[in-house]
Amino acid sequence: MDQLQAFRDLQEKNGFDIDGREYRFVKMPFKIGKKIFSYMTVISDEIEKGRLGFIDTPKFEQEIEPILMQYVTVDGFKLDTLKEHFDENPSDYTQFVMLSLQGFAAPFLSGSGTSSHSTAPEKTQVLSRKRT
Repeated sequence: MDQLQAFRDLQEKNGFDIDGREYRFVKMPFKIGKKIFSYMTVISDEIEKGRLGFIDTPKFEQEIEPILMQYVTVDGFKLDTLKEHFDENPSDYTQFVMLSLQGFAAPFLSGSGTSSHSTAPEKTQVLSRKRT
């Protein structure tokens, strides 16, 4: 499965499951989603290589992780309200981080066409005629 298809699958399901727990994306404003996408482009090579050292950086801990926690639910509860969730389910954490980053970055990728977070009307093509 290629990366674009994996993104589509995340968007189609509007989240992911880990060990029977349902993680779902909450509608995220464009400006915040743009921040996640920008961060994802910086760290995507690291994720691809399985290097997750970025999760222990101040930028991730102070800026990115709180956003993910605010815009993802688990079994219907927002993660930012479940302070002990990852203490109780530590094996979910790395999958949560990778899949959430990818899921929120997907609408920004050309060809994804699966933005469940957008409320914009469908695009229509406008053709102009050359004047003669």
